[in-house]
Amino acid sequence: MSIDKLNDDKKVLKDRKKLAIETVSLRDQIVEKLFNALDNDDIGNRVVNLWERAVADDTEYMDNLETYLADWDEFLTVQPQGVFETSSNLHIPMTLWVVRSVHARFMQAILSDDNISPKARKAAYSHITEDLANLLKHSLYEWSNNHEGIEEAIDQWLWAWITNGVSYTKTRWEATFRKYIDIKETKKPSVPKIEVDIDGNEIAIPTFVMEEEEIEIVEKVFDGPCVDFINNEDIKVIGKDKVDIDKADAVIQRQFLTASELWTLVDRGLFKEEAVEELIQGGEDLQSGATGASIKMQRNLNAGSSQLDKEYDLDRYEILEAYLQTDVDGSGINSDVIVWVAKRTKTLLRATYLHRICKKGKRPFSSIIYHKRSGNNQELPVGLPELLHPIQKELDAIHNMRIDFGMISTVPFGFYRPGSGVEPNEIKMEPGVLIPLDNPQSDVFFPNLGNRTFFGQQEEQNLYVMVERLTGISDLSLGVISGKQGATRTATGSRALLGETATNLNVPLKRLNRGWKRLLEIFLAQLQERIPKGHQYRVTGEDGLDKYMEIIDKEQIKGDFDFDINAGSEASNKQIQLDNALQLLQVTANPLDIQLGIVGPANRYEAIKNYLKVLGIKNHSRFISSSFENQVVLTPKEEFDRVLSGQDLPVLPNADHQGFLNLFNNFFNDDNKLGMINEEQALKIKNQRDKHEEMLKAIQAAQAQQDNIDQVRLNQNLAATASPLIGA
Repeated sequence: MSIDKLNDDKKVLKDRKKLAIETVSLRDQIVEKLFNALDNDDIGNRVVNLWERAVADDTEYMDNLETYLADWDEFLTVQPQGVFETSSNLHIPMTLWVVRSVHARFMQAILSDDNISPKARKAAYSHITEDLANLLKHSLYEWSNNHEGIEEAIDQWLWAWITNGVSYTKTRWEATFRKYIDIKETKKPSVPKIEVDIDGNEIAIPTFVMEEEEIEIVEKVFDGPCVDFINNEDIKVIGKDKVDIDKADAVIQRQFLTASELWTLVDRGLFKEEAVEELIQGGEDLQSGATGASIKMQRNLNAGSSQLDKEYDLDRYEILEAYLQTDVDGSGINSDVIVWVAKRTKTLLRATYLHRICKKGKRPFSSIIYHKRSGNNQELPVGLPELLHPIQKELDAIHNMRIDFGMISTVPFGFYRPGSGVEPNEIKMEPGVLIPLDNPQSDVFFPNLGNRTFFGQQEEQNLYVMVERLTGISDLSLGVISGKQGATRTATGSRALLGETATNLNVPLKRLNRGWKRLLEIFLAQLQERIPKGHQYRVTGEDGLDKYMEIIDKEQIKGDFDFDINAGSEASNKQIQLDNALQLLQVTANPLDIQLGIVGPANRYEAIKNYLKVLGIKNHSRFISSSFENQVVLTPKEEFDRVLSGQDLPVLPNADHQGFLNLFNNFFNDDNKLGMINEEQALKIKNQRDKHEEMLKAIQAAQAQQDNIDQVRLNQNLAATASPLIGA
């Protein structure tokens, strides 16, 4: 074994000790009948051939990805390639900042709590939608991916979607283990203690001592859902329909697993031991030698790493996981099956039916497409770098041309007469050097080239306008206020411009939401089938405080659900969300609607809670309370009588304030009625009258403020409409 290697995988083959580990359920084990039928049909060789043909078909697409990769790589290393030795050849990362801006917008939209709202397809399941939403949020952001959440996988998913045009994730259930030797204290019997009872008899009392011993422990580290990002070069969708994953003829994913991972799968009953032994006996597989590895190499080079495979790494073995539609029993009807094949040896490692992995019959992959091509080439969509590539190349060329213009016009050069006493050769100009000439004023000529950079400045501005029109990413989207006025001269114009900019992003956002919805559906199906009993999780209650839930049984979350995804651009625009929240606050504060009973305390509470949520405040119970929920609006007579009986009643905004004041005046103007109450009752009813007067004044003040706001908006709209005519 090489001294640089951590493990000798071949040595383990001779005398391997099987790991004492729990095996998977019968549902997840190898289906022997299916395995034998597919193995006899040489499925391993067929899968490898499918993979290699798909890789060959995508060669040009992957080569293009390498070219576009350089457009957003801000660490790009270049060599001068201009018309003279010191020509500028800088790379302006325009594509990078556009991609980064779009990525930030979509990350904000996709990781919103509003986009995790399961809706029951049948009334029988509607009562658990809220608890199911809380379970999904906990599972996605806290439990999944070894308790790290899915944010990193979604981050990569969206970045690859924007830059490559298409990207993939895979949802699965994972159990990981670790093995170590620990120290355990055990109670062992010791020398008994002899005591004498009252009759003089000796009694032996057993005693114990604690002894330490070493024990081998196999610990389950994680057992839960996982969402993995898959690089484009590691997955191939085969068939006429390459957009819809479930309708494709086949989907093949490539993985590189270590020997430890392979043996764990063997011991759990997932992989055939003989096939794994044959694979490891043949030696490791190199990622750099695998088909389609050139783009991985390009990423490594740009990141500063010279090679994919290193001698001191653990050995890895190339595995193809294929989702196929094939006729297994000769009935003429295809079945959805999953097979795992060792690529180098072409041996079958495992076979099962798709329905056993996911009862919904969905393949566990989610894909999203940025911009579709026309015709039959929708499987090779367009990403932002490809759309911006010609503009990026011209921007680099124009910018470097400006620098060259500046250098040529700044560094002096000229002509001199050979007969002026100077040797006839080129003279390099240096500061502080005196050159002898017969007549310096006439023998030397320095041409004036003038400033030729203005053309480049105009062209660069035109290119940025093209980028803005193509992508919808403007200075406002980047958080920059440019010198241009136009629509941004007023707040109304700025909001209108932001709204139109977001409209340009709505189409890719809706495509993203379709992929996100599929991911959530597959993720929920995994939870419903595999969540362990007794699983506990923490959620934020309606009052903003933490509470703990427990899954008693899987039947607790069973049901048929879909997801209501917010497909609008407002989900990705913080300013639009804030404007909408402020509008809701104004609507629920309308005094007329409060008096009519259209808006109640519960509506106002929800509007304020939504506003705090947009501001990023999670624990809203520190600022607002929902104690009004059981309050009933009383008539003036009911409220009057209850106050006289000694009850303390709050004054609600939607109560009949004027009616109570009229009733109070009529009562206190009638001496007969006034004589029926004592001094304490009179004081209480007067206090209640004062509260109604204060509430009525507050409502009237709010109405006056709303009228002023409406008038200001009307004046702004009239001014904006009249300004073109005035300018004319």
